[in-house]
Amino acid sequence: MDLVEEIKAVSQKAEHIKATIYQVIHKEYRDVFPSKTQQDLLRVMRPLLKDIDDLKLKFQNEVITADLASFKHKELLQEYNTIEIVTNLLQVLCKCHKELSLSKNVQSNDFVAAAFHLSIVKSELASFDVKNCEIKIFKALRNEFVNQQTKLCIHLEEAWGNLVSWTFSSNASWDSINGHLKTSLKINLRSNGSNINVADLIKAMQMVQDFKTKIKSFSQKLYTYLFKPLVSFSALVPVCERSVENGYHVLKITKNVLKSTKAIKQAEVFKKIIDVVRFVRESLFSEYNKIKEENEEDPMILIGSFIWKDLSEVLIAEHLATALPNTNSIIDKMDTAYIQDTITFELDLIKEGFILPGSSILTNYVKDINVHFANKMCQDILSEARDLMLIDIHNMIQVSPSCDRAAISISENEQLDKKIKNMLLGLDSIQDEFLSVDVFAFPVCYISESVQKLVDFIYAQMVKATESQYSIASKIFYSCRDIFELYVNVVPIYHKESLKLPQLAALHYNNCMYLSHHCITLGHQFRSSLPGHLQSALTTFIDYVPVLRRCGTRCFTEQIRSQQQDLMTALDACNSFVNCVSNGSVETIQRAINQVLHVLTRLSKVWYGVLPITFFKKTLAILFDSVLENIISSVLKLEDISAEEAGQLHSLLGSLLERSSIITQQCSDEFVGIKEHVRCWDKFNMLIQMLEASLQTIVAMWDNGEGELAKCMNDGEVRTLVRALFQNTDRRSQALAKIQQKSEAFLL
Repeated sequence: MDLVEEIKAVSQKAEHIKATIYQVIHKEYRDVFPSKTQQDLLRVMRPLLKDIDDLKLKFQNEVITADLASFKHKELLQEYNTIEIVTNLLQVLCKCHKELSLSKNVQSNDFVAAAFHLSIVKSELASFDVKNCEIKIFKALRNEFVNQQTKLCIHLEEAWGNLVSWTFSSNASWDSINGHLKTSLKINLRSNGSNINVADLIKAMQMVQDFKTKIKSFSQKLYTYLFKPLVSFSALVPVCERSVENGYHVLKITKNVLKSTKAIKQAEVFKKIIDVVRFVRESLFSEYNKIKEENEEDPMILIGSFIWKDLSEVLIAEHLATALPNTNSIIDKMDTAYIQDTITFELDLIKEGFILPGSSILTNYVKDINVHFANKMCQDILSEARDLMLIDIHNMIQVSPSCDRAAISISENEQLDKKIKNMLLGLDSIQDEFLSVDVFAFPVCYISESVQKLVDFIYAQMVKATESQYSIASKIFYSCRDIFELYVNVVPIYHKESLKLPQLAALHYNNCMYLSHHCITLGHQFRSSLPGHLQSALTTFIDYVPVLRRCGTRCFTEQIRSQQQDLMTALDACNSFVNCVSNGSVETIQRAINQVLHVLTRLSKVWYGVLPITFFKKTLAILFDSVLENIISSVLKLEDISAEEAGQLHSLLGSLLERSSIITQQCSDEFVGIKEHVRCWDKFNMLIQMLEASLQTIVAMWDNGEGELAKCMNDGEVRTLVRALFQNTDRRSQALAKIQQKSEAFLL
């Protein structure tokens, strides 16, 4: 038989076998009718494979050495390649059919064998070229593989569920210690009267790539229901129960009665963690660890990789961080035991296979005890300072130069740099080499008691910094700086509603000025006593002076504007003093004046003694000045003022000046009156005099721009008032001309 005939015969045989395999797979995996066994298919395939090998040998001896350019030879080679591809595909189909049959026929508990056969099928199916195979056959095999793998996963799930079982309290809160007393973990090595081969179960889950998912879920429960409660609640302890006869191991959580209320040592917490880890390793993974290969991962390492980060964070937060001391003196005493217990704990975890060798999260933390102590101290400093800031600010205490620590710290014979003097006093130059203590004294006033406590607290921390090593002292220093930053961000917002009250707004202003006052010299006082680089000129608080001053000024300025608005609202009832001769208008104006005086008197009572006396007088003067300025502006806008109206205005406005003394009547004799601080006082007084003065008197008061009237009012205001008071006569024109002539001469 020549080569062409042999190829045709082999091709026909391949087609026949392909049809046979198709029928077998299609019936068994789609129509679910048992057909030929895998041995029958292999028996059919062997002759075909022998024929293929013979053809291959002939091609190598006859065709390959011949002229490949021949069209006939090319056609034969192409047909041979097609037969070879079909044959390889048929081999794969037979192999898949064989492995699926073996997987189906294994015993129910032989998980490893079933998983092994399915893994071969999976590998073969992955090598399929879908375009070059029968789609129906491929789908049938694929569906059968998925079905068998799903069934195997279900069996593995049931076996794992029988092996590992959890018990929880259904009603109690997890935040309560009693909510964890019914928690237990049971490892049951016997199910339905037969032992569970844990090693085979784990290997099978690894082969179907389901092991990591199971371990991750188990790890999360282990952390949530055992590790975390044992760390968080000191009274909870793990108790192990083992029964070799019944084939189970149980880990329960019980509650111990603590002999003291003190927090337990971290070594006791570490022991509880080790007990749980050892229980899981010995009861669940001991058999598997005996047979696992070197390249296979230890399940305990896998559990640790899932939860060690969270567990270490809880241990640090709940115990290692809280065990840090509050003073430097205790650090050296606890240093050795604190570090050694933690190192031993991590070495035990490595020995149990829970974490990898070299893992040292906790060890690194405890070795930096000084850093963590300083950080904790900084947190405590800011937390305590913030608590002081949140106290109500209405409780007041008086401050005076005699108890001003910032001023007393500058002794009378201490020489300061001239640049510092210029900066502190705002002067261009200072001739004296020495400054008196009184220069730095804070004026007598009231501040909030909480602010005084805050200042005392800051000084106490700075003293502590002078007694500490550089690494801790620097953190304390910068924490004290942060207190001032915290103040300007917390107090105005937290006490926002309270600061709308006049007295509390004044207190807040004093508080800010008092803090800024101490910022000026605070760094200078402690610089020479601080360690290391903190003795440099950069150790200062002076940059917070303008920040604090702006904070206080902004609040008090808003209060002043609010009071000015109330005063202007009261004056609106005067109707710009139009038609002030009627009975109704006079009464309305009198009520408005009374209201203005009442507001100013009330503010005087509220602010007197609270604000420094000079600032108190200037503040009232600003408010009173705004009242006088409003009245002057309203009167100057009147175009026609009759003699009767002028007399009435003279009486009403004069009474306002006369009664202005009641604003400060509660003050001592030394500080009575705010006249010298009211900018419009003289102008208002001149306005009152002009209301009943004659033209001749007004011209005399002007005195060619040299008189008292010219010092208070400009020529335009005088001419406007003259036009309103007097009719248009030659005398008025002459008077206006004199005032105008002087104005023009002045401009020239």
